[in-house]
Amino acid sequence: MSLSDPGYVQHGNLLVKPRAVRLNESRPENYMPSRPPKGVAGKSGTQWSGGFISDIEQQASLSGAEWAKTSVQMRRTDGRLAASWSVRKQTALSATWRFEPGDTDDPDSVRYADYANEAFGLDGGAGHLGDTWENVLSQMLEFVPVGYRYLEEVYALGRDSAGDVRYFVVFEDREPSAHMHWVEGENETLAAVKQSPPGSPITEIPAHKIVLLVRHLTGANWEGQGADRPAWWVWQLKRHLLDQMGIAADRWANPVPDIEVDRVAAREANYSEAEVESIRDAYILQIQNMVSRQQSETHRPKFLQVGAHGGPGTVDWAGMLATVEWCDAELSANYTTEAMRLGLTDTGARSVGEVHEQVLRRVVANDLDIIAGAICGRSRPGGGTIGRLVTWNFGAVDDGKLPRLTHSGLEPDRFADAASSLPGAVQAGLLTWDEGLENRYREHIGAEPLSDNQRAGVAASAPAEPDPAALAARLADRIYEASRPRGQIELPL
Repeated sequence: MSLSDPGYVQHGNLLVKPRAVRLNESRPENYMPSRPPKGVAGKSGTQWSGGFISDIEQQASLSGAEWAKTSVQMRRTDGRLAASWSVRKQTALSATWRFEPGDTDDPDSVRYADYANEAFGLDGGAGHLGDTWENVLSQMLEFVPVGYRYLEEVYALGRDSAGDVRYFVVFEDREPSAHMHWVEGENETLAAVKQSPPGSPITEIPAHKIVLLVRHLTGANWEGQGADRPAWWVWQLKRHLLDQMGIAADRWANPVPDIEVDRVAAREANYSEAEVESIRDAYILQIQNMVSRQQSETHRPKFLQVGAHGGPGTVDWAGMLATVEWCDAELSANYTTEAMRLGLTDTGARSVGEVHEQVLRRVVANDLDIIAGAICGRSRPGGGTIGRLVTWNFGAVDDGKLPRLTHSGLEPDRFADAASSLPGAVQAGLLTWDEGLENRYREHIGAEPLSDNQRAGVAASAPAEPDPAALAARLADRIYEASRPRGQIELPL
């Protein structure tokens, strides 16, 4: 033996393999086990009580199934919230999906990815989901506003494109409003979910049979935090303000009569107190009939003075409208759709809008990563759909060879961002115009690529050593001429 032997250390003139050092109460930092300990030593800290998660949401009505119902009503009754969620969801649905092999050099891994693409109808696959992937994805994305959502996996046998019998899956959406409680397993793991659908008996779904999507998952808080939760107070304030404005408009749109009796004038006109009271009551009845549209005129003696109670200036409409606009800004910011308000605020710069769009794309890409992560990987509570399907169809497989669900189309367009600076880069000698760059630029502005004859004609007329700035100017002219509609008439300025 020598010092190079693993697990041995020199102790004097001897080579020994030490045992695990026991915990020294006076010096706990010396604790060093000989091998990684197994099992769980701590708890997540999430409070479970009869299947309900508590001590996280301080308002009981905004948790569980009740919160799911409130979240839906928020987006059904507020135009700003509905528009913001629609923009964010449609942005997510614009992504392109496909399964990629876990190991591109392994033929079996490639075969697993081909099966997954066919099962989900991606990358040209036939699809065995019983629906389009876009519709399934649309249901899955609903976890974002509420905070959580799960879909039950329903398995079926069918034949793939090669005629082989395979297991496939169909995702059945389960509304969070029908959720009852979570069934806890060992060490605060999720064992199952219980539902209480309206008009149906209580149903229990095993955790290995669902795809659970959670936004901002911490510990064992399977309900996460929905995007609508921080907006709830603002939504309540906006609704209250709009109610008050409606009441004020109804109250002050028509003047409220204010009747005053000039009793001195009544006595001078020889009216008794009883007659004054009787005439006043009769006139009040006329006013009531006029307000209720039962008559269109009134008659009164001169000693009855009629004014308006309240009226213009009674309500601070500008202040209330400014607060409503602030609420709209908060609701848009909550969904990272501030770009929708450009032009309505002091800022309308395109650069600001591009920054907002990039932030939105990054946030949406993270939402999609949560979905991809839940579907991929080995079989586990609340996830690992692909792990289960591949195992049932092909046997036990290493995790590294399982297909990976990827999405594209939401990453920033670097060429579009740099297009405006291309002429300056060429003039500075940092970039050279070539056929590939030219075609990319023309594609960016919607122009067709130049034909070989057109390019040859341009090359023949160019000087032997063209100036970069002049070349960029001629390229701009060619792009303009090729993209100009036929028959367009040039007018001098």
